[in-house]
Amino acid sequence: MIMQSSFWDYAQRYFPVINQELSAVIPREPKEAYGPIRELIESGGKRVRAVLCSLTCQSLGGKQENSLHYSVTLELLHNFTLIHDDIEDFSQQRRSKPTIHSKYGIPLAVNYGDVLFALAVKQTNKFNSARARDIINDSMITVGVGQAFDLTYRNTWDFTSDSYLDMVKKKTGALLGASCALGAIAAGKEECIDALYAYGMETGTAFQIQDDVLNLIGDEKEYGKEIAGDIFEKKKTLMTIYLLESASKEDKERFLQLWEKESMTQERAAEIIGLMKKYGAIDRATKLAISLSESAKNRLDGMAFKDEKAAEALRYFADFVVTRKF
Repeated sequence: MIMQSSFWDYAQRYFPVINQELSAVIPREPKEAYGPIRELIESGGKRVRAVLCSLTCQSLGGKQENSLHYSVTLELLHNFTLIHDDIEDFSQQRRSKPTIHSKYGIPLAVNYGDVLFALAVKQTNKFNSARARDIINDSMITVGVGQAFDLTYRNTWDFTSDSYLDMVKKKTGALLGASCALGAIAAGKEECIDALYAYGMETGTAFQIQDDVLNLIGDEKEYGKEIAGDIFEKKKTLMTIYLLESASKEDKERFLQLWEKESMTQERAAEIIGLMKKYGAIDRATKLAISLSESAKNRLDGMAFKDEKAAEALRYFADFVVTRKF
């Protein structure tokens, strides 16, 4: 497996142009409307969706400038979802900084998210491909459905590993799939859309599983969000399901007792993580993420790439999603 820095070093060459375009489409005034939006955009972030779009385009022989409208739209949409997700999840940290709603309040945060979404919709007016617009629209509907599943599953134990994977494919995989599909459109290679969408979907699913793992056992400084935040928010992940599948009756009852308490504490969260480790739930989830990563790389086999270095970076990305620490 290739180290995560191999993808990251390659990807950073796209950052200056993407960041410049992002800055250009977000107004500076009035600051009451756009200041916190620029603050979020400029706070960092991996720019994964934007980079994947540009990288896919280049790998198929296209030019980065042909993918920029798509890349910027993807990044605006992603940050819109982050603002609303953080509200819905009661998250206090994002990129090692206070979330928008914790700093400015929920009403303003909802408004900032809405403005970001509107800016993204405005970008689609620059698309010269009806199929590209359909991909963006369908993906955002799918993301919304996935988030609805995520929020609904928190109130029920009628939740399986298949339920989780379906939810993650919709919530995270769909937009990464769209990123790669739009890169193919930008390069004029629509015959590659389906395979590249599947590649993005699988890497996106692996990405989310790894994110869930890092939420339990990551380093908070590297990860940039609260460790065990998913447990405090009562988010059911693959590790939760695997634990319930494998635990003894006694440990299953103990887990449910800890989980169902009205308020979670660091001590209770640590005990839950200990139970997950005891029954191999975290290792099992990690193995599934690696399997999805390998399957994604196989999607690229036999594709007529024009830029082999960019194509190799796509393979690096599939490794990056399961080796990353942030």
